[in-house]
Amino acid sequence: MKGNGSTSHLSAEAFNLATGLEISHLAYKGSSPAVTDLLAGRVQVMFDTVLSASDV
Repeated sequence: MKGNGSTSHLSAEAFNLATGLEISHLAYKGSSPAVTDLLAGRVQVMFDTVLSASDV
């Protein structure tokens, strides 16, 4: 996820509220490092914008 208050962060928080889960927020400097960690299995889920996800 990206920084505090970003669209991705707020989407993840809404997901937490809707599902009762407690997903931790990890801030990344862009989508590429986050996708790298996602594919490597270091994080289990990623919330991203459509525009950022299509650029990766």
